[in-house]
Amino acid sequence: EEKYLKLIQQNGKRLLLMVNQLLDFRRLEVQGFGLNPSYENIVSFISDVVASFDDLAEEKHISLVFNSDTRELYAWFDRDKIEKVMFNLLSNAFKFTDSNGTVTVSLSCHKNNQTVKESTYDSRIEIKVGDTGIGIPADKIDNIFDYFYQVNALSDYQGTGLGLALVREFVKLHEGEVRVESEPGKGSCFTVILPLRTGSSNGGEHVLPSATSEKVPLLTSDEEIRENSIEKKCKIVIAEDNDDLRFYIKDNLKNRYDIFEAANGEEALAIILKVIPDLIISDIVMPVIDGKELCRRVKSDKRTCHIPLIIITAHSSQKEQFESLETGADDFIPKPFSFQVLESKITNFICLTRNLRQSGTRNLNFEPDQINIISLDEQFLNKALSLVEKNMSNVDYTVEELSHDLSISRTLFYKKILVLTGKHPLEFIRTLRMKRAAQLLEKSQLNVSEVAFRVGYNDPKYFRKHFKNEFGILPSRYTEKFKS
Repeated sequence: EEKYLKLIQQNGKRLLLMVNQLLDFRRLEVQGFGLNPSYENIVSFISDVVASFDDLAEEKHISLVFNSDTRELYAWFDRDKIEKVMFNLLSNAFKFTDSNGTVTVSLSCHKNNQTVKESTYDSRIEIKVGDTGIGIPADKIDNIFDYFYQVNALSDYQGTGLGLALVREFVKLHEGEVRVESEPGKGSCFTVILPLRTGSSNGGEHVLPSATSEKVPLLTSDEEIRENSIEKKCKIVIAEDNDDLRFYIKDNLKNRYDIFEAANGEEALAIILKVIPDLIISDIVMPVIDGKELCRRVKSDKRTCHIPLIIITAHSSQKEQFESLETGADDFIPKPFSFQVLESKITNFICLTRNLRQSGTRNLNFEPDQINIISLDEQFLNKALSLVEKNMSNVDYTVEELSHDLSISRTLFYKKILVLTGKHPLEFIRTLRMKRAAQLLEKSQLNVSEVAFRVGYNDPKYFRKHFKNEFGILPSRYTEKFKS
């Protein structure tokens, strides 16, 4: 049983490596990579990476050796990229080395002597990963760094064919290069050459350029949302602290939706309040503010409580599902999940919201005893109804004044009214006025002109036009219908 558990664990790790390589390749293909450098002891860093292979070395009965000509060497480098470089090279070394073989990692510092192409640095770091494995045929060496290339002779060792290609790309980002020497039957040696960058962050030329952050497209004014915004791409906020998973979801949704990314709940909340998205996807376990707290804040804020929110979590127990839904989440997806399922849920929520907008399924009633205040949405709508009712005869009462009285921006008022009633703000006010006009025509002795004035119209002709558009009949005929 222990043997099978180890087999499952090994294949799981192997699958994770392949998935991560595919994600890295896709990210490189779509948006490229930047560097996030840090200044630290590269000797201890490489030593730690090598040490992480101790268990594998023991299991395969392979001798693992690490040598360095210095105990400390501080330099600027991207931890994530160099770790992936070393992981790929060491994984290959162990993969192609038989029992009782040797894998050797050595680190050294040298004067440059122009060995690094187009380098202006005085010194260089050399990291060698050598093995006593099966080696690479001479006619194949030039191709091993190509994407998806796998040496035919090594076809028993399955992989993505991306590992060495990514090694080359990550090293090139550091303005370095990778060299390989190999002899079939004797082994291979990969040499990573990096320009040595030292000094403080103010060291000018010695500092690696930071990765260029992708700016989140935020709205800059109310005018950026137009009356035809329904036809634009819907906005989705993805709150997920795992960079790879967040990229995967974004990459698969970006052609259909405008995607806004956040690595924690606090960032997500700021973006949500800024862009007022059509849907939110959130992990539960996140730093700063977790998914449950994010959900509580979104659902308790009158500006955002109408937005559908899907929770994604690695915990699939009924208790976890109940707790997530109890915070106000609209749906729950356990990890690992099928992207088709997630996409279907997104589509369903978007379509439901759109159908509400188009059909205007909410009935707007003026009778207070018929208005059930069961949520923030109903409270918001009730307040809007009351304000329009209060200003029913005010000819100058506009959408701007109504949104001001509700203490929200015109843009947000536009979006919420559209979602809750299926009507644009002007149409919302006009509909209420027409319904009040119908009530007055039914139950009072006022003539058409007097009713028009009571509901905020100075021009009876204009009032007749809007009344007919609403009820399909002129107000005079409407009166005759109820008086006869």
